[in-house]
Amino acid sequence: MAEHAGRSKSELERLTRDELRELARGAGMTGFGSMRKSELVNALIATNSESEPESQPLQSEAMGASNGAISSAALFGSSSTKVALKNHRLATTDAAVTDSLDLTGLDNHWLQAEWSISPRTLERVVASMGVDWHLAKPTLRLYQLTCDEAGPKSKALSADISLPVDARQWFIPAPIPGGVWQVALGYLSREGKFFTLVQSLPEELPTAIRQNNRASAEETLSSRLRDNSDEPGQIQVELEVVLTIKGVATPGASVTIDDDEVPVERDGTFRLETPLENGRAAYPIEVRNGGGRQRVLMAIERNTRFLETEQRVPDED
Repeated sequence: MAEHAGRSKSELERLTRDELRELARGAGMTGFGSMRKSELVNALIATNSESEPESQPLQSEAMGASNGAISSAALFGSSSTKVALKNHRLATTDAAVTDSLDLTGLDNHWLQAEWSISPRTLERVVASMGVDWHLAKPTLRLYQLTCDEAGPKSKALSADISLPVDARQWFIPAPIPGGVWQVALGYLSREGKFFTLVQSLPEELPTAIRQNNRASAEETLSSRLRDNSDEPGQIQVELEVVLTIKGVATPGASVTIDDDEVPVERDGTFRLETPLENGRAAYPIEVRNGGGRQRVLMAIERNTRFLETEQRVPDED
């Protein structure tokens, strides 16, 4: 049975327009995106009366489930439910892949979450949610942990972040610099109940603010080489990677990168060079123009490894 089936007109009118759209999508309706709220209510009532006879077998199956919960087979069975499921189910991986949620600290106020979910895990959560599934939203839940010498002692909810269904990673701003954080991936019901798919291990952020030394790369490199001893047979190598960020904004806009203001030319172009150290780095970019603001988070990873030095054996005469 469609999720709106059995609801009276007054019950539908108490829902928001977005919630009515979700019900319309689940019922397989078309053209609902441009409908007003009253039109959505009338269309759902009409769809309910038309589809009720053929929905009866599914209703019997659902009512027969233990403790009044709708079975997984019932939820996945009807064509309208399959449409709703496809529209807001998170992207999954092969069933053999282990579920995972990795949380990585990028600097003192940015976290990166990356996950992998199997179809079996998603189906299990869908079955446990019952009818709450249709209006639930994919959500990344952020917790702040309080720790002592023995480890995490308590955790408090910090934020709920709604996700697009095709996301497999997300960048999260920490409300305060530093601290210990943990995330859980799941679905948040309309009533505020959270159904967990998987959760991460705790991740501690440094309290110190990352400083960008924008000195010349050539100057830094030459000073390091001068400090190295010149022993026979030794090969001295120092590498410096410089990240160049270039862009174009609306002429007259102001641009900041990692909280530092960047000069903007009259044509809107801007440019910044900064050393890129080994590991992951996050660069928050903010463009302001008038009363508007556009924010961008750019994350980059550098991985430089020196292989073992090989000594050349002289050819024998």
